[in-house]
Amino acid sequence: MSVATARASAFPIPRSVGGAVGARRQMAVSGAALAVAAVAIPALAGSYWTFVASYFLIYALIGLSLILLMGFVGQISLMAGTVVGIGAFTSAAVENHFGWPFWASVLAATAATLPFSLAVGFPALRLRGLYLAIATLAFGRLIEELLFRGWPWFSGGFAGVAVRRPSLGISFASDARYFWLVLAFFAAVVAFVYNFSRSRIGRAMRATRDNELAAQSMGVNIVKYKMMAFFLSGAVAGVAGALQIHLVKSATLDGYGFYLSFIVFIMVVIGGARSIWGAVLGGWFMIVQTELLRGVEWLTRYTDIGIGVGVLWVVLSNPEGLAGFFRDRWAWVREKPRWRAAVAALFAAANVATFWLLIHYGQRGGA
Repeated sequence: MSVATARASAFPIPRSVGGAVGARRQMAVSGAALAVAAVAIPALAGSYWTFVASYFLIYALIGLSLILLMGFVGQISLMAGTVVGIGAFTSAAVENHFGWPFWASVLAATAATLPFSLAVGFPALRLRGLYLAIATLAFGRLIEELLFRGWPWFSGGFAGVAVRRPSLGISFASDARYFWLVLAFFAAVVAFVYNFSRSRIGRAMRATRDNELAAQSMGVNIVKYKMMAFFLSGAVAGVAGALQIHLVKSATLDGYGFYLSFIVFIMVVIGGARSIWGAVLGGWFMIVQTELLRGVEWLTRYTDIGIGVGVLWVVLSNPEGLAGFFRDRWAWVREKPRWRAAVAALFAAANVATFWLLIHYGQRGGA
């Protein structure tokens, strides 16, 4: 090996070290943000908005389950709501009929989604794009008719099912304590997905998403990784379903199915399917922001219009969603951080002030 070659091979070392330092910094900042949220939201937001915050985190978890498919292996699914329903009804069934504790019901909900995820994963190996979306939609409708409506013991029929908030040594009956429980699950899933995305398997999945033929020529087993993506997506959706039914303490057939799948799909498209932040930003847009708008009577009629405009804006000008948009704006700030950072800070302060006004002066914000 020549001296020039040896020097060239040494160059990636500082980059990898810098990448590791950057990853640790991101994890530290995220951990601090979660700690602040855990203390500030229950103390400052009140019971109603604490409930909304828990709902937002659960929707972000459902979005993460879809990102594991769309963002990792490029597979479109329109049955996320059905899989969430399987997790929710399973959690309620094992608690009500067998007396299982909460943690066991979460494990049961996770396990129950896996056969259905794998069952739809096999035909998905030969389908892509619109055809895969239609196949998952049809499979989801089949599960709804045969399992949800056809087995009242499982779903409670049209009357639905009811559960109580869990107790794990301490009671999580209050909205504040249950928010901490949901936040703990959310942090654990995000940490797993983040580290998984940086692993060898995660990189192989993204290679499959970008170009299947190129990935296969490099020795990537695309069948194995697609099935693994469906497997993990179903597991995360099952956890979200168990958390969701214990948050609202009941579930009916109308709460799950195509409508929820469609909402989550739009949420991921708006937030960005290729980033973990896409689930968070999409959940913020679809849950928190729309709830803020509904708090003011004269803005209520424009909520659906805002969602439609957001979808068109993403499709036409920002294919990577809000996550890509803010990533580009952050790069813009770093080019000339002195005055551009001030502009970004003023913009953020204006948004915070707007949210505060909507919360405190909206009809439902003070509930």
